Amino acid sequence: MQKTTIKTVLQNFVVFPILATNFLFSPFGATGSFQLALLTPNLNQAPVSLETVNLQKIQQEQATKIDAYFAKYDMPLEGYGMEFVKAAYENNIDPFLVPAIAVRESTGGIHACKSDKFNAYGWASCKRKVPFTSYNNAIETLALNLGGNNPKTEHYYKGKTTFQILQTFNPPHVVERYAHQVIDIMDTMATMEVSSEIAMNS
Repeated sequence: MQKTTIKTVLQNFVVFPILATNFLFSPFGATGSFQLALLTPNLNQAPVSLETVNLQKIQQEQATKIDAYFAKYDMPLEGYGMEFVKAAYENNIDPFLVPAIAVRESTGGIHACKSDKFNAYGWASCKRKVPFTSYNNAIETLALNLGGNNPKTEHYYKGKTTFQILQTFNPPHVVERYAHQVIDIMDTMATMEVSSEIAMNS
């Protein structure tokens, strides 16, 4: 009786590894490995939080609305929506602020500074000594300054509301309702109707 039991245990011990080996090298081995990979977490990859996913969706929708506005009026800055959004979040300003200034100052780049073709914002009254090298360069520069993150200009913009930023950018004694005009454009951009499918595929 004891010999029979020992024999059965030994058989099981031998058979199970053989079955496992056969599984790995069988035609179904790849499928089995794939399923195992799905069940095994990738320890080298940081988990993406729901908060991050939701923020990405919001940013994509904002970028799509900005691009939709520029596209509606056939403006050169169409396609730079995400650049505006990224620069805004990095500098803690409203994502529609810089693109709206571009609309007010140069009709979205159509009437950009003659000596500084990427300067769609009238930045430095179009008298910059070193022109912007690209639209991205201009977007990043405007966002950095308006967010109060340029040490040379932070005393003008740091810690201010959007309305206050605009009043500093172009004071009421120069253009009386400038801040109101830009905010109206911002509101129009923010309420642009875009399908959720377009926003997700942009």
